[in-house]
Amino acid sequence: MEELIKYCKENKIKTIFVEDMVSPKVSETVAKEVGAKVEKIYTVESKEDNKDYIQSMKDNLELIYNSLR
Repeated sequence: MEELIKYCKENKIKTIFVEDMVSPKVSETVAKEVGAKVEKIYTVESKEDNKDYIQSMKDNLELIYNSLR
């Protein structure tokens, strides 16, 4: 995890994307160490908000786009 934190700091990572199926503990720890935020993205396995696959991917694109600003 030390190398991951170093990488994030060196590359000025501002957002860490996580899947719903993965424990957020590591992502939240890394984000806290580097001053980043954690954002959840939809995957094929995600079945939230009654969204279909296309809408989920559109939401992911919008989230990623806004995170790059």
